Amino acid sequence: MRKDLKFEKQEQEFLDQIKNIIDDPDVVRNFIKENYNNFFPTMPQGEYKIRLLNQIYKQYLNRDVDKGNHHVSITDTEIAFLQSLPNELIKRLFYSLLVRAKVKPHVSGWISLDFENTIFYALNNKEARKAKIEIYSQCTEYGFETLVRGSTKPVLCFKLPDMGEGKVVFEFADGKAREMFEEVIKFDTNR
Repeated sequence: MRKDLKFEKQEQEFLDQIKNIIDDPDVVRNFIKENYNNFFPTMPQGEYKIRLLNQIYKQYLNRDVDKGNHHVSITDTEIAFLQSLPNELIKRLFYSLLVRAKVKPHVSGWISLDFENTIFYALNNKEARKAKIEIYSQCTEYGFETLVRGSTKPVLCFKLPDMGEGKVVFEFADGKAREMFEEVIKFDTNR
C-alpha cells in the first residue's frame, strides 16, 4: 500500500527527531513512549501511535542503505531492445524493469518486482504515485513474464526477455536512473 504525501512528511519528521539516537533502539523506544502524541496529529491519541512509530523505526532499520547507490550498467543490445519498443510508456516501463534487474539480480533470472521502488526508476513522482502495478501488463507481449514465488510470503517476480550480450555503454548509480532515461533511449547504437 502506498503512503500519501502527508504521511510521508510526518514519518520523515519523526525520523528527523530521532536522528541523534537512531542507533540505540532502547533510547528510541523510550523517546516514542514519551513523545508519541507529538506525531501524526490527525490520528487519535493512544497505543496505536506507539505501534505505528515503532513500525516506522523498524522499517527504517530494515531499509536498503545502498538505495540509490547500486551500480547499473546498460549495454548497447539492451538499448537497441528499448528503442525497438512501440511507445514512450512501454520504453519507460521496460527501462525501470531493466534497472531493477541490475539492482537486485537473482541467479534464476526471476527478480522481485518491488513495484513501489521499481516504478520510480522511469516515471516522475506524480506519475509513479498514480500508477498501479497493472501498468506492467502492457509489457507482456514484448517478452515480460511474471510469476509468484513463495507460499507463506508470496512475492511477485518478473523475468525479462533475453536481450543478448552487448558492450556496456552507460554506467551510473540507480539513484540517477530516471535522469539517465532520455540519454539512454536516444543513444545511437550504430556508433
